[in-house]
Amino acid sequence: MSCGNPHETPCSEVQDLLDLYLDQELDHERSTSITVHFAECNPCYVTFVLVRTVKTRVHGACCNTVAPESLRISLIGRIRGEA
Repeated sequence: MSCGNPHETPCSEVQDLLDLYLDQELDHERSTSITVHFAECNPCYVTFVLVRTVKTRVHGACCNTVAPESLRISLIGRIRGEA
């Protein structure tokens, strides 16, 4: 997605780095350039909001579940070579 306007950081680069940006895995300079890009490019910002929403919901849906104790014991046994 692109607005068709030229930007210091191209839309294609922003799209390629979106997951790293969301996971805060970019250096400060690159992260700042993407934040500036979002202020200039509504289509990229809309994509960012959509991806962020999906990641947040998926994380909330799957990461709040506690594995059964029997599974934990079984996995520990396998790791130790006991199974």
